[in-house]
Amino acid sequence: NGTVGGTGVLAVVLKRLSRALADGDTVHGVIRGWGVCNDGAGKKTYAAPSARGQQNAVRRALDHAGVSADTIGYLETHGTGTPKGDPIELEGARAAYRQDTDRTGYCALGAFKSNIGHLDVASGLAGLVKTLLVLK
Repeated sequence: NGTVGGTGVLAVVLKRLSRALADGDTVHGVIRGWGVCNDGAGKKTYAAPSARGQQNAVRRALDHAGVSADTIGYLETHGTGTPKGDPIELEGARAAYRQDTDRTGYCALGAFKSNIGHLDVASGLAGLVKTLLVLK
């Protein structure tokens, strides 16, 4: 198990783009799409991830955003450093991307947990903030 714990607090301000621009705010990013899923069924343990569930979440995000996977240059992964979870997560993302393209080597992967540890309930925001910094 390669998971390392961490502690942290994050905050972001979400506004409609039109309002942020009208208010003169600095816009660090725009959320164009998202995807969620619950892949708890049909696995050996409840907490184990599912490649199919991961694939569904990635596909939903791409479809909701109206973009093709081969236009994505960076993917921030959950990346807990576990020998079972990480390969399953990557297999799910690969399968979702393969629905759009056979290209390889165009999308960088990252996981903040290797830098600051697993922040538990703050992990989602930490991944978002890291992604915004990567894309600057």
